[in-house]
Amino acid sequence: MDIFNRTIKFFNYQINKKNLGSLFFSIQFEKQYDYLYHFSEPENDIERSFYQYRCQCFVQGKINVFFKEIISGVFFLPFILFLLIKRILIKNKREKIQNIYIATGANNIDNEYLSTKFGSIKDIYYASNYYLSYRDLVIIAKLIYSHPFSPFWYFKNSYKLSIYRYIIDSYSPENILCSSEYSFTSSLLTSYCEMFSIRHVNVMHGEKLFFIRDSFFHFHECFIWDNHYRRLFNSLRALCDQYYIFLPKEFRLNNKNNKKVSLGLTYYLDSESKKGLLAIRKTLLSINIPPSKIAIRYHPRYNKVNLKFINETFKDFIIENPFSTSIIESFSITKCVASLYSTVLFQAYLFGNSIVIDDYSCPERYNQLLKMNYIIMNKPHYKISDLLRKNIIL
Repeated sequence: MDIFNRTIKFFNYQINKKNLGSLFFSIQFEKQYDYLYHFSEPENDIERSFYQYRCQCFVQGKINVFFKEIISGVFFLPFILFLLIKRILIKNKREKIQNIYIATGANNIDNEYLSTKFGSIKDIYYASNYYLSYRDLVIIAKLIYSHPFSPFWYFKNSYKLSIYRYIIDSYSPENILCSSEYSFTSSLLTSYCEMFSIRHVNVMHGEKLFFIRDSFFHFHECFIWDNHYRRLFNSLRALCDQYYIFLPKEFRLNNKNNKKVSLGLTYYLDSESKKGLLAIRKTLLSINIPPSKIAIRYHPRYNKVNLKFINETFKDFIIENPFSTSIIESFSITKCVASLYSTVLFQAYLFGNSIVIDDYSCPERYNQLLKMNYIIMNKPHYKISDLLRKNIIL
């Protein structure tokens, strides 16, 4: 059994890893667009799933895809047998739970807010248990028949089916909520839910661009942060029967406080290289705001080596610690919030701050974001280049 547990861990990693997001800027927009629109209109959810899978293969690269296909091909049949045996061994604790949220690591799902529409919601970690029924073999056979030379595609779909099978048998839900627009299994799972008269609902949990990893998905309902994302997902050829605007609690910040504005600008760092940090420093020293009125807020994930370099590079500026200064306090004491690409910009926009997009430190990435339909490009904002060229005093 140990070899199957190791296989599960491997595919858990493959399902959960979001490092495709690091490819945002490595694949040209034009190449993504042309590849996305070379597909015909999908006739069903199996085709949608496969098209999304092919789009992800396109951005991942041939070596990565080849490795996963080989491993999947070797383990597929024993793995299916393992999942069928698990069905016999597991004793279900059957209980009726109307709404299930399948948690996959997203940390900004506001169940209290969603419960105003759905009622009580139970969180279940998606890999808590899983098995297949013999009836599921019909679906898996269809997958193999339709695309026999894509074993990772039908392996991962089979695994996700086993998770949903366990949840449906155990809880008989009416709604299954998840945050899985990035997963090529989502369309097949929507079709699977329909077999049991269950609504499959997606809750947005991260910033989205025109990135074909998120193409072709299908859900019955999608909760999105802004109508902008409805247009974006349509351009990615996704299908959703009904959209709803949903702002997580970290976007619904209370800006009624007595904090005095003491900074002209706060620059939010993300995952910039040392070269990128030096470019940002040079840019900020060129605008008409003194360093004593500019804060540099580093990302919580920075390690000690990164922080040492940041402290040395931005020693003339105020360094803002995200662990001691809350996001509300940060927004409250600054007039402008600046970055190139960060969800923080949308939060600050909703909070009421002036937004400054750094188009100067890395113009290539800025131009890519412009093409990829970044939401802030469509909201009122300044650009760093405007401040430099027009010598604007904010």
